[in-house]
Amino acid sequence: NWQHSPHSLQLHLSHRHHFKMLSQLESAMDNIIKVFYKYSGKEGDKYTLTKAELKDLLKGELEAFLKVNNNISTSIGNAE
Repeated sequence: NWQHSPHSLQLHLSHRHHFKMLSQLESAMDNIIKVFYKYSGKEGDKYTLTKAELKDLLKGELEAFLKVNNNISTSIGNAE
């Protein structure tokens, strides 16, 4: 069960890559898993994110996206 072993999906995707190109979605999932593990486990369990780790992930990986969406939300809020 991949839920108990998150690396198995990553290994499956890496192994499959040798035989066939990954689909766009498979590649995206693989990247999401890699980013998750980049930030998880700094404060304990490597299979979960603490609030601080999640905050670091969002700031480190989605900062520009969050700024744009915050500006849009602020503009929409001001227009109402």
